[in-house]
Amino acid sequence: MTARSAAGPTAANGSITLEGVCACASVESRRAAQRLITGICADGGRLYELADVEDGHRLAADVELDAAQSAAPISDTVFRWSIQLAAPDPRLYAPWESTSTGMPLPGTGGVDATDPGVNATEPGVDAGEPTNTGVARVYNGGNAPTSPLLTIRGPVVRPVVWAVDSSTTLSYSGTLGPADFLVINTGAFTAQGYPGYQPLLGGTANRRSLLTRDGPWPEVSPGGTEGFALSADGVNPDALLIVEHRQAWY
Repeated sequence: MTARSAAGPTAANGSITLEGVCACASVESRRAAQRLITGICADGGRLYELADVEDGHRLAADVELDAAQSAAPISDTVFRWSIQLAAPDPRLYAPWESTSTGMPLPGTGGVDATDPGVNATEPGVDAGEPTNTGVARVYNGGNAPTSPLLTIRGPVVRPVVWAVDSSTTLSYSGTLGPADFLVINTGAFTAQGYPGYQPLLGGTANRRSLLTRDGPWPEVSPGGTEGFALSADGVNPDALLIVEHRQAWY
């Protein structure tokens, strides 16, 4: 199929309209192009990513179909098309970033100052292995707040996620086995297919009744950072907290 299309997006009141005119080489290619247009964002029950790259920077909006696609013929080989989308979340996002941390662990080894004291001669003093602070820190360089997506991987008993700077805690009263994971979307809007403000065991089973929150839902402020730490009933070196976020702009 060979086709040429002139198009441009327009936006108003949270709606985004993509529209243009498509010129095709034949009637058959025009029909194929029309089918292609009417198949875009065909699932009205999900969000799609609408991205733009400018000066090497990629920003995207999460959009959904707001009206039926239009692909009306003007002639045998030309048709006018239109796709109307809506963005429930008004923010634009950079690509997802990810960082992780285990539970804070004490250091090992180090200096023994008891009798006979410290021997600092060659090869010097062994300061031991450094501690794992257990804090995953993220940065938001945009001008809008952003809500992280948190994943806790077991084994862990009654895990607690602590937003270090804002002092908010999210406490889960259940137990995660070695193969279990819990996804918590801390934002109001769906992200990566996960609904807002929901803890999902295995990414699918709602466990909202097992989650308690002390303070507001955590977010990363514009131009700011936030640290996230994992604790639980007992320390397990295999437990893991994954923090995913997107820098956000209005």
